[in-house]
Amino acid sequence: MVKYKYVMAVFDKRSNQPVCFVTLENSPFASNVLCVFENNGVHSNHGSLRSPDLMKEFIEKALRLIKGQFHLDHIEEMAAAKPGRQSWWKIW
Repeated sequence: MVKYKYVMAVFDKRSNQPVCFVTLENSPFASNVLCVFENNGVHSNHGSLRSPDLMKEFIEKALRLIKGQFHLDHIEEMAAAKPGRQSWWKIW
């Protein structure tokens, strides 16, 4: 019953395997909840997002979580795609 409005996948460049997913979840009990799924199966909830621009708030907070969790100074590459479409923006 959980639906994911946005999902950000974090991959290890060396192994090309996902190391975590950051999601924006909606369920019958809560909406727009920022969550992290780690590769060991741990699921953590980081509260609801309330901005009128949910995508922008999701990206900003997800990147902050990822940088903190993996002790990163910068993100090398990021791309977003809408279902059925090629990437519509990238940041290096």
